[in-house]
Amino acid sequence: MAARAQASACTWRLCAPGLESLARLARVLNEPGYGMLTWEARVAATIQQQVRGYWVAGESFYISPASVALLVLNLLDGVFTMTFLQMDVAEELNPLMRAAYAQSPLLFMVAKLIIVNAGLSLLCMHRGLRASRLAIRAGALIYAVINVYHLAFLTHLVRQWPHFP
Repeated sequence: MAARAQASACTWRLCAPGLESLARLARVLNEPGYGMLTWEARVAATIQQQVRGYWVAGESFYISPASVALLVLNLLDGVFTMTFLQMDVAEELNPLMRAAYAQSPLLFMVAKLIIVNAGLSLLCMHRGLRASRLAIRAGALIYAVINVYHLAFLTHLVRQWPHFP
């Protein structure tokens, strides 16, 4: 019974928003007196910290819904663009991506994904700044508009199916 009471008290202390880094969390878990804390209680404390939003600045990596949307929409943009380029019904306007596509379609996709993922990683590392969060949302919105354009173009191609070049 005493071990349970100590574990619940330790879990509460670990969930306090005063933790400054993951290194400090590791030291707290390894301090004398916390030896009775079970692995499950440690995991529960970590999960509670994440659910409650106690992310440690610069140490954790949280992906917001806008970030996920940006990644998925970027991938869809690449697939649509590459499909239209392969069908020879469109041309790439971005000179960097045009050069990558001229080398190889695989290089085109890899470059596209790496460039956007690197930019998003930088923005996520500075997500404490309002400008960073706005940039992620703006990027997702821009990719959403681009994908709507791709869908409209695809609809046009399907309607003109037997007659397009």
